[in-house]
Amino acid sequence: MANKVNYDLLTEFGKRVERKREERGLSRKTVCEKLGDIQDKTYRSWIQKDGRSIDVEHLLMLCSGDVLAVDPDYLLGRIAYETHDNKLICEQTGLSEKSVIYLKEHNDLFCRSALNTVLSSSYAWELLMGLYTYFYRGSKKTPEGGEENGYMSSDDIMKQMVIYKIHNTLDKISESFMDI
Repeated sequence: MANKVNYDLLTEFGKRVERKREERGLSRKTVCEKLGDIQDKTYRSWIQKDGRSIDVEHLLMLCSGDVLAVDPDYLLGRIAYETHDNKLICEQTGLSEKSVIYLKEHNDLFCRSALNTVLSSSYAWELLMGLYTYFYRGSKKTPEGGEENGYMSSDDIMKQMVIYKIHNTLDKISESFMDI
């Protein structure tokens, strides 16, 4: 017995294709050319019909690195991440997919060296904790929608102390980079 296509999985197809096309700065015409000079009318029918009329060959071409650079499962709504690799990395590291994509796009020797230095430095953790304290622990929302002072005083003196610590830590990290 043949499996029926679950059209519920395809409801996001058109939105995801258009979003990725725009993110990559591709015009519809360019995408059509990359897919073997298909007609714009054909492309639009894929988008409007949520991918129901796209054939496997064109779906794979659409997902390729020089067009949308995503897994077919993403376009078909089977996974929330653009690729299975991104999904795995996000699950293992706790990073957001946006962070993973950024790291992949900036995968040169300097960035890798800088990131390794920062992550292996105790000063980096001090900086992160200082930023966390400054931005996330300064106040908390009350159920009524107001703010009350939370874990630390929100007066300017405390904020200046945190800012000083952040600057101090950044200076120490900068000194670490001089050793690279």
